[in-house]
Amino acid sequence: MSENNKNFLSDVANEEGGEQITLVRLKELVEEQKRLTKKVEEAEEILKMHKGMLRKVEEEDIPMLLTTANLSEIKLSTGEKVTIKKQDFITIEDQEAYFKFLEDRNEDDIIKLNMKFSKMSIEKKKALVLFLKEYDYDSDDKVYYQTTQKYFRELFGSELSDAERQCGLEMGSLILKEDITSFAKVYTSFKTKIK
Repeated sequence: MSENNKNFLSDVANEEGGEQITLVRLKELVEEQKRLTKKVEEAEEILKMHKGMLRKVEEEDIPMLLTTANLSEIKLSTGEKVTIKKQDFITIEDQEAYFKFLEDRNEDDIIKLNMKFSKMSIEKKKALVLFLKEYDYDSDDKVYYQTTQKYFRELFGSELSDAERQCGLEMGSLILKEDITSFAKVYTSFKTKIK
């Protein structure tokens, strides 16, 4: 150990009321940190495994059992109510076709415009607010993920009864999942709730 390091440890010990900070104690703390790091990593692996098991039970096993019995809700003898909820998740594969779909339905107001500008002076920023067209800029139109999910759940009538959904389809206010396959994929999953 260099003389500078010895002096540093000595100075720290003196500053902390004479407690001796030794290399032995430092080594013990380093070993403790390594031991605890390993324990945390092991616990995270166990947690990951248990989360996967929980997901399988609540999103696959219970829903499959109840849907096989043609049920979406049941009250157990313990008084607990088990409910499964069907959820659709949409992945947009062709954004241009998606935007056209929204335009055709006159619902394109959910499209957001994002613009990016390169670094510029304060004067230019002020001028930009007044004269946006004078500057070159990149723009990116998009619909936020959560907005897309909510939009299509409402458009599919996911929260409606079968009779309400059928009425909406007949009136043209609702659509079928198959109607968007040209630009999106729909994934259906279930979620179990126990109260």
